[in-house]
Amino acid sequence: MARAAWTEARKGAVELVALLKRLEIKCDLAESALLINARTYVDAPALRKEQGTRKAAGLDAPWLGAPAARRVLATESEGAIRLHDAFTFDPVRAALGLALAAQTKGARLFERSLVTRTRFTRKDATVFFEGGRIVTKGVVVATGEPGSLFGQLRRHVDRQDGFVVATHPLPTAMRREVGAVGSLTTEADASRHWMRWLPEGRLLFAGAAGPAIPRRLLDKTVVQRTAQLMYELSVRYPAISGLPAAWGWQLPVVSTPDGLPWIGQHRNYPHHFFAMAFGWHGDGLSFWAARAAARHFAGQSRREDEAFGFARHL
Repeated sequence: MARAAWTEARKGAVELVALLKRLEIKCDLAESALLINARTYVDAPALRKEQGTRKAAGLDAPWLGAPAARRVLATESEGAIRLHDAFTFDPVRAALGLALAAQTKGARLFERSLVTRTRFTRKDATVFFEGGRIVTKGVVVATGEPGSLFGQLRRHVDRQDGFVVATHPLPTAMRREVGAVGSLTTEADASRHWMRWLPEGRLLFAGAAGPAIPRRLLDKTVVQRTAQLMYELSVRYPAISGLPAAWGWQLPVVSTPDGLPWIGQHRNYPHHFFAMAFGWHGDGLSFWAARAAARHFAGQSRREDEAFGFARHL
């Protein structure tokens, strides 16, 4: 199952990129390297072991030694895994482009239709929302977390709040001090900070995940975590010290005990197909989930689809 999960996750990302290209969706799509960095000697042994496990499973996992990693990343490193077939894109433009493509194929889109509950019989399911209801053979629940509608599934997920900052554009001299432009970087330690470049020479830096913040404290916490993330970024790249954040925001991070999302049916909800708990990065897996849902309702599910399903927990 572990091999199937890794293989299908990579396949979903590659297929999503191929679709965006085929539909000619303008979303700043660009190929990138993904580097998992061991910043300290404490992190290096565990990351080296992970790299060996990936290679033994036949997965892409080239190792960059410390000197090479420091040159590429322009920050502290005791070595890094450099992954291929990674991409960056504008998710808003991509989502709008895919929605438009679906609409041209006959899909009907209804935004802000608040679903109040779903019910089911042996034959079908009914979706109730403000002002009406829909009787259907299948319901796809593509949400970050179960929410109030599917309370039984809350015990299967862990909700945290992560935080993100986007900087003002870096001057040219600063950019030369901040690693390879276009690369994606994440870290091997427990913090799992990650960084990517944005257009106009801005940096996006994320992390500082912790217990969910009460709504009354959210605005104050965003200010605090934005400052924290900018400090952490300046520790990695002293050259940007003094550069202010342009924006900072909170991001719900919903994950599972083993880190894989829930994609598939749950025995307590017939006619429902779930896709939730994607953690920080769900783009490629979300496309795989869409394919899996289509196979399920067409009666063409594969054995590999079970890798992300609820059955693995049972």
